[in-house]
Amino acid sequence: QQPLIKLVDKMLSLNKRLNEIGDKRTDERARIEEEIKKTDKEIDELVYKIYGITEKEKKVIEGSLK
Repeated sequence: QQPLIKLVDKMLSLNKRLNEIGDKRTDERARIEEEIKKTDKEIDELVYKIYGITEKEKKVIEGSLK
């Protein structure tokens, strides 16, 4: 569970920084948004692993979220 906690803490920190930047379109904002997407994907993958989700099940889950 520790890796999941670290990723969630990272996500919270990134979102806090994004809120501090506000609506300004900057390179830093774009970088943070990309890092948020990457971290979100890492969290998803870790949760799938924790629950033993198969590739087939992942496709169903991710397909239903689109």
